[in-house]
Amino acid sequence: MHIFSCAGRHKNACITCPEGGENALINFSAIENQKKLSEIEKLKDNWNGYGATPFETQVIRNAHVMLLALKDQPFLAPTARDSIQMEFEKENGDYFEIEVYAQKISVYSVIDNKETEKEYPVDAASITEIAEKAAQFNG
Repeated sequence: MHIFSCAGRHKNACITCPEGGENALINFSAIENQKKLSEIEKLKDNWNGYGATPFETQVIRNAHVMLLALKDQPFLAPTARDSIQMEFEKENGDYFEIEVYAQKISVYSVIDNKETEKEYPVDAASITEIAEKAAQFNG
């Protein structure tokens, strides 16, 4: 078995298996984001110094599912609004944000100086649609 970095902008590693084994792709950014989300889950009262409360279990669950659905991994950050923010930004200033709550997911984007915002229910169809929009954004 050989492990090497794959070409591209993602933090991935390819594992080639000997004779007849299938090759595997490990997305280290996804693993890092899942770990970061687990750390966010452990935050206590006043974690931001301004009175923020710990995160609801459902917010963390929804964020885990959203992360798993995404092809490319975003910058991940907790908010004081009891949500997890996931951001993609291009060098030209285009921006795509997913904000995951317990009962909804908000998507905000600025593409070619045009702002759009939409709220989705937390369900499989919405998560799939959001993941597809993120993939299109990341090209």
